[in-house]
Amino acid sequence: MVFPCQAAFPEIGLSIQGNRSRTLPVMLVALSEAWKVSIALIGLFGVVFPALVTGLIIFAVAQAMAERQQNLERRSGRG
Repeated sequence: MVFPCQAAFPEIGLSIQGNRSRTLPVMLVALSEAWKVSIALIGLFGVVFPALVTGLIIFAVAQAMAERQQNLERRSGRG
């Protein structure tokens, strides 16, 4: 497959072809089911789950700081 933006110069032995885009799907199909599951689990427990936990911790800290501020305002008589 040759695209219009690709150049070919056969007189100097240079040819640019779009073969690289075909190798990735072949490599993904070549993985066994166990490797696919392993990669998915690493992504889940190594990226998604820690990000969710971190977000929940930040939310809890923000809520605690806001509640503390309300308590201080109520004690000082401004509330």
